[in-house]
Amino acid sequence: MSESTQTSQNPLLRTKLHRPVVPKDFLFRPRLHELMNLGLDLPLTLVSAPAGYGKSLLVSHWAASRSIPCAWLSLDASDRAVDLFVDYLLAAVETVAPDACRRTRRMAQAPEPPPTPVLANALINELDALTSPLVLVLDDYHRIRGDSEVHELMRLLLAHPPRRLHLVIVTRRDPPLGLTRLLAQAGGTEVRLTDLRFTDARDPDAAAGTAGIYRQ
Repeated sequence: MSESTQTSQNPLLRTKLHRPVVPKDFLFRPRLHELMNLGLDLPLTLVSAPAGYGKSLLVSHWAASRSIPCAWLSLDASDRAVDLFVDYLLAAVETVAPDACRRTRRMAQAPEPPPTPVLANALINELDALTSPLVLVLDDYHRIRGDSEVHELMRLLLAHPPRRLHLVIVTRRDPPLGLTRLLAQAGGTEVRLTDLRFTDARDPDAAAGTAGIYRQ
């Protein structure tokens, strides 16, 4: 088994790297697709709403419509350890960029991984070295506990975003990342409950609110 499919103790679950299958009868939301398209040149898209609003299927449907490679990671509570989180994140990236981030992987899998800021710097540098654009989707981000060092790593990544990386965070509640400041500094797109909610059964793309794009 290769480095990208195992940690030092347990194999990674490859099914967490699969994009959700979109049903054939899924309603196309052209306005939301266009909003996410407009945000592609920015570091972050946040899709935040309670369960049942079709967040993951919307993002999966949008990703399938794009020519830009998309890496997908579905998170769960066990990913709160930053070294395991990085292992999974890199496994997702390697599904579309097999030779990426090898130094960061070695650091994360070391018997004594370095402090989170050191790991974050290595990850940022290697993602910044990507030669092609990449969309990375972190689904179910709300499953990461509030006290996890994963949030520190993500704050650092978004504070110094790699040039060719577009991050999509799908979550039931806003993560503790200082989003207001990050969106003001680096720019980003928000898709929220009011944007996902249907207001007219005859119009699958009518929504009660207006999603936001924040640019520097």
